[in-house]
Amino acid sequence: MVESWQEKAVIRIIDDDEGFGDAIRFILRMDGWMVSYYSDFSSFLKKDDPEVPGCIILDYMMPNVNGVECQELLIKKGYRQPVIFLTAHADVDMAITVFRQGAYDVLKKPVSSEDLLAAVRKAVREDFIKAESNVRVTKYHELFDSLSQREK
Repeated sequence: MVESWQEKAVIRIIDDDEGFGDAIRFILRMDGWMVSYYSDFSSFLKKDDPEVPGCIILDYMMPNVNGVECQELLIKKGYRQPVIFLTAHADVDMAITVFRQGAYDVLKKPVSSEDLLAAVRKAVREDFIKAESNVRVTKYHELFDSLSQREK
């Protein structure tokens, strides 16, 4: 069943293994998700719209820039979407590092479609909840700012 927020979300996959990317895209699309695939981080940065809600599925081991470096750049560029690491090279140190930087989840390749879809659903739901909360806070600030000094 497609949720209303699912129709508005985009799942971004950044993975240099195009065959694996195709498989993940297929699983996600069959579940009703809109999916964007990028074979490298630089093409992601050029083409992606950070204002579109969803989540980012990020491979850890890629040429030129690894997943941890990508995550750091996402934070610097103001991306707020949850990041799910998907890797065949997970270890404890890597997991600690990415979670400390705010990763939403770490999944090990090969991943079952059930585990992948569950992680994506939870991450996207969290993205929408955070975005809604940010809108409310902004509205409260605007209302407060519109008060006169006496009313404040």
